[in-house]
Amino acid sequence: MHKRCPRCKAKVKLSKLTGKYYCWECDIYYTTNEVIFYN
Repeated sequence: MHKRCPRCKAKVKLSKLTGKYYCWECDIYYTTNEVIFYN
């Protein structure tokens, strides 16, 4: 399972500084509750 951006479905990366997931496509940080799970 991969965590993905709810907007563009790109893979998000966990930021160790903020504890949030960053989408480089949208340039937005998402919380764990906001990202979606995809295979």
